[in-house]
Amino acid sequence: MSDNGNTKLTNDAIATLRWLIMSSVFLNGVIGTGLVGPNRPAIEAEFGFTHGQFGLGFAVLQMLAAVPVVLLAGRIGRLNPFKQVSLGLAVVATGFSAICFAPGALALMAGWMLVVGGTVMSSVTNNVSMDLWPSHPRRGVTLLHSFNAGGKVAGPLVAAFCVAYGWRSSFLAAGVMTLAVLAAFVTLDKPSRLIYGHDWAGQVAKINTGVMKQLRYWHCVLPLGLIAGGEAAFVTLVPTYFQRVRHFSAGAASLMLTIHLLGLMVGRFAAAGAAKKVSNDTIINVCLVTTLFVFPAVLAGNWMVSIPALFLAGLMSSATWPTYYGQAFARLPQHGHMLAYGSFVANTVGISLCVLLSSLIADLNLTISMFVGPAVFWLFGVVYYLTGLSGPAHPGANGAKLKGY
Repeated sequence: MSDNGNTKLTNDAIATLRWLIMSSVFLNGVIGTGLVGPNRPAIEAEFGFTHGQFGLGFAVLQMLAAVPVVLLAGRIGRLNPFKQVSLGLAVVATGFSAICFAPGALALMAGWMLVVGGTVMSSVTNNVSMDLWPSHPRRGVTLLHSFNAGGKVAGPLVAAFCVAYGWRSSFLAAGVMTLAVLAAFVTLDKPSRLIYGHDWAGQVAKINTGVMKQLRYWHCVLPLGLIAGGEAAFVTLVPTYFQRVRHFSAGAASLMLTIHLLGLMVGRFAAAGAAKKVSNDTIINVCLVTTLFVFPAVLAGNWMVSIPALFLAGLMSSATWPTYYGQAFARLPQHGHMLAYGSFVANTVGISLCVLLSSLIADLNLTISMFVGPAVFWLFGVVYYLTGLSGPAHPGANGAKLKGY
């Protein structure tokens, strides 16, 4: 085949794989906190959980599920990245089957551990998105999370549609969607081999898991957990707050969460469009300022105020995570693979602890618990600006070092 033919084939493969990767992270958005939040009141009622018990169980399960996957990162990483995502999708589908037919709390917990573990296996999508947009990696990862935000918008809509059939039907629908995306990955295996080669394992150098012992690694990685934790603490309680405090129906409360997540999605697509024009610091500053809209969203007694405020508050968690991921990737250029796994360690710890904290506070005062998430975002801002993580996104290009190293 001619060089031109090879180039066209490769370009076609890249276009196909871009859509495939976007579909997988869209699905991750559907099955994450966007689906858990709307179904949380029903799950707590069926199994007799308090807010605090739910939060504790959520925290423990998240961490127990993530640890073994991270410990096996070196072995899992030797799979072609798209095969790795396929394996994760298969584990997620198995988890949803266990949740849908769970006869008791133990089966429910086992199913959620599988869902979380499978999602961790798919964490390599962040790096794949950078590979598929080689001319501007930050745009790739921001677009990736834009589609993830679209899935988060769809999650509450799925829950609202399925509410009449019980909370299990939401997870059944997500399981069917997972199988559909898995089928697409299996069918489109050839393009992934064209991009990454037929002998991916032979091309991958030994992964340096020892970097996880270095302070600079965790200095870059752990702020991702603050971002993810702040988002989760807020969105998992939005439907509960509007049902219990504002006396909305379950369907209406899910739609209020959808409005908030629409703001998140719009913010991410806007950041992707502006990726070449503005700095990481500018994007993060905008996101931190919009956190203030949480106050009218929660405290206003009028839904006409809450709706636009919830939408604007969605911007606080819109482009913060993908923008900072690109920043961290540039500061750890030799350890991009382990950054993918470290980001999920940070996410898991951050989400678990923040959901637990907000849940315990919710048992005392549900309204006050709604401000835990924004407070964690502000904590991220303090860490970002006071510990040398802000500034030029590519310090390695001129040999610059982070403060304190």
